[in-house]
Amino acid sequence: MGRRLPVPHGNPDLTRVALCLVKVRKPPEFAKSGHFMDTIIENLFAFVLTAMNFQGDIQPPELVGISKQEIESAVCGGRTCTAIAYYDDISETVYILDAINLKTSISGRGYVLHEMVHHVQKSIHNLTVKNIDCNRRLALEREAYEIQMQYLIAKRENPFQIRYILSRLPYNC
Repeated sequence: MGRRLPVPHGNPDLTRVALCLVKVRKPPEFAKSGHFMDTIIENLFAFVLTAMNFQGDIQPPELVGISKQEIESAVCGGRTCTAIAYYDDISETVYILDAINLKTSISGRGYVLHEMVHHVQKSIHNLTVKNIDCNRRLALEREAYEIQMQYLIAKRENPFQIRYILSRLPYNC
């Protein structure tokens, strides 16, 4: 430990509900799954590119699993919070809670997909967390949550949590 992780910038309340990912180490589930995990990442990224109607050339972000403590340190200033994953726009890495089993968890895959949307948004709009205001950030979050909801519905999962978050987004600026 002792290593500082990139910290997402912005409204602390919004950051707490943000779904995030980072690169520190790969959890055992990632390391053992090899080709299967590559296929999951490719399929999720293809879904994102199709949903966003993106035609350019872009590589998927790095995907790294980290502990709950590391996520809370990076996203919530060390306080207990519900963050699962986040996207670091500098390293172009998605960090996800290493306890999430992406082989079996559709909602876990949805978190990764949400953060992949932010990766594509960065490319499309040439964005960094430092060059956007709160209302623009909320519009980007809304797009990411809506695509995540499309994915969950396509996989026959109930997106009730995403609907709730979308209903709360307007109150974060």
